Amino acid sequence: MLVKMNCTETLSVWFRKKVKPFLLSEAPDRVVELEQELCKLEEWEKELHEPIGICFVGGAGVGKSTLINAIVAGSETVVPSGGVGPLTAQAIQISYADSPSFEAIYHSPANLWKIGFAIEGAIRREEDHAAVIGDDADLKGLLDAEAVEEIELAGKGGGDQNKTEVFKKQAQLLLTGNQDKTSDLKYLADGVREAIGKPRKWNTSLLLEDEERLNRLKTIFNTEHKTSESVFERDHSSEHFTKELHDHAAGYLSPIIRELEVRWNSPLLRDGVQLVDLPGLGIAGDVFREVADKWVRNIAKAVVLVVGHRGITDPDADLLRTSGYLTRLLHSADDPNADPVSLVIAVVRADEIASSRRQNDKSKKKLEHLKDVMIECSDLVRSQLHSCISKAWTHDGEELGGGKHATIERIARMLRVFPLSTVEYRKLLLDDEDEQPFIRDEIDSGVPDIIQGIGELAKASQAKTHDRFAEGLASLHQRLLSQLELIKAKWEEKTRAKEEAEALKAELDVFIKPLREEFRARQGGFRAFLKETIPANIETVVVDASLSATKSIRGYLRRLRDANWRTLQAAVKRDGTFYGARHINLPTDFAMAFEDPVAESWGKLILSELRKRTKEFSDDCLGFVDQIVEWSKQQGGRVQPRLIEAQREAIAADTKHLATVGKNAVDGLRENVRAELCKAIEGPIRRKCQAFVRNDEHFGTGVRNRILELFDELADVSIDAAKKPAKKVLLENYGTVEQEIVEAWRIHTDPLKAAADAIVSSHEDSLKRSDAQKRKKVLELVQDIFDSAPAIKGCIQ
Repeated sequence: MLVKMNCTETLSVWFRKKVKPFLLSEAPDRVVELEQELCKLEEWEKELHEPIGICFVGGAGVGKSTLINAIVAGSETVVPSGGVGPLTAQAIQISYADSPSFEAIYHSPANLWKIGFAIEGAIRREEDHAAVIGDDADLKGLLDAEAVEEIELAGKGGGDQNKTEVFKKQAQLLLTGNQDKTSDLKYLADGVREAIGKPRKWNTSLLLEDEERLNRLKTIFNTEHKTSESVFERDHSSEHFTKELHDHAAGYLSPIIRELEVRWNSPLLRDGVQLVDLPGLGIAGDVFREVADKWVRNIAKAVVLVVGHRGITDPDADLLRTSGYLTRLLHSADDPNADPVSLVIAVVRADEIASSRRQNDKSKKKLEHLKDVMIECSDLVRSQLHSCISKAWTHDGEELGGGKHATIERIARMLRVFPLSTVEYRKLLLDDEDEQPFIRDEIDSGVPDIIQGIGELAKASQAKTHDRFAEGLASLHQRLLSQLELIKAKWEEKTRAKEEAEALKAELDVFIKPLREEFRARQGGFRAFLKETIPANIETVVVDASLSATKSIRGYLRRLRDANWRTLQAAVKRDGTFYGARHINLPTDFAMAFEDPVAESWGKLILSELRKRTKEFSDDCLGFVDQIVEWSKQQGGRVQPRLIEAQREAIAADTKHLATVGKNAVDGLRENVRAELCKAIEGPIRRKCQAFVRNDEHFGTGVRNRILELFDELADVSIDAAKKPAKKVLLENYGTVEQEIVEAWRIHTDPLKAAADAIVSSHEDSLKRSDAQKRKKVLELVQDIFDSAPAIKGCIQ
């Protein structure tokens, strides 16, 4: 369904200039509601212009950047490969532009000072100074209390994941261009100070080899009082475009990048597709989670998991869990079409296996081996999917729930697998005589297939957004026309004698009485459902989720009991660690253990029921009105058929809209809860772990036993602590939706009366419309409005 983009503007102008002034006179109670619907339609139109995000995830070094370069730019480089390792976690966005360019938004000086503050804390600890917080008045205001506490906790650690070491590496990269270079801490601290416009304090001198980088940092953080982010843009005409892009995406400037958007003239991107290169596995847990929450949980229309030729490994499957992709799908288990985020698996480096096989089997050409490998890779991935995701989504023999099982089956149905040889593809396009490919055509690499596949997914997503907008546009247009037709029919009705009207009304009242009683009963049932049943079901969902989460978490903790004490120590700390193939981060993992059963039950007990009952009540209303319409037809000439039919169409348009309100409200509720729930329940769990570290209980004699005791306590205490914020998020978001539904029904509290009034107008209304001069004026006005109405059918193809 294609919608011309000026349709909403045309409808809006018509409504505000013609329809609204008329309705304020003839049906003032309808204006606010119809105007709100128009505003909602305008919001949906804006969504048509939003980028279609396709997120690429995978292990660090697997070849994501090489694949994106091949997809977007063929033989050219858009996204630098390699880089700084697990220091930064900005997502690199690649969008369309007629000529290549990029835009970087830098962090504020306060974020850079986090690095300096951490390093100076380390200096003081080395020199056994009592104070950790600097006594510099001009620097105290740069960091809030939470940031100070986070850095101090990081300095108390030990082990491989010590965050102070990460800060040190970031400073080394910024100032020396090499994260692995050994530099004096005081030199690094002074460098950070000078970069943000503060005097050097530790009596070190800037090395000539670092002068250019420091001057660039000073230019970025150009004033002593600068607090906000700054923007840097560069287009392809720049002499140093490629170097600048590398420096920002993977070089010495990367630690201070908040957002990076690259624009490229690629056919795939022309229609609004935006590729997003997310940081790989190994990124600091909290930072990765923040990026994943934004893109995978909320924005992505499809996720591309890049894996090696062995197919889906345990870390790959765990990445689908930690990124929030699996839980996002679980939130829409009741209505998969509401959030159809497909999974694409790109199997890279198939050419390496082909080359290896060629060495052992000369009877086939390398290209023939490649084709065999590609078929095998596709079959292998599909066979691995269910078991690998099940393993990542359960703990210590835990059974896979029905909702999770259905979600994995859903992923399998949507799954697209693309075995690839991006290296050979780029060799083919470069046509370098010293680097000749063994493939003969682009299609042999598989890259054109994945480009086509991503394009198809993007078009399907765009079509869904268009369809929702087109349906809303047609619905509002029809409601406006129906309301105008009803008003016109009322003014065209011949005035009947007062006695005749009273007799007709008496007969109609007799007919309507049992209908009204039944309607009141159903209306009361629907109100009770909204006010009582749903809140009670929310309580049930939270209680059941807590029981399920406790069981899951105990299985999770049993698995950790055999881990090395340093692994246990890192698991308690803020950024977590890896235990085997699985990333361990207690606050996040506990929160997801709680969120998953909520998402599973939420859709079944709340969302599907809310959608179902709203539609049923809408259908009930129209059914009662249809009975009155049928009665009126049996009255012969006593009732004007056109008038009652106009009333019926107006009510039909309204009830159809009301059912849509329920559907849209449910979709909005799902999105809000998905976005807020995990963060809300993660807080209490994280604070418990932070207190453990703050009290220095995570190192020293007996640390292993203390951590295991903490785990036992967390299993119960953290879940109890999570119940309250979880319930709060669910109830508050539901309350907003309930209000939206109630408000939509406000002017439809008695559709039977509205239908009856169309048959027997009140004596006062009849007198008003008996003025021939006024009747003529109103009818001319309404006809003018009809004549100027936009032709919506011409907008939707």
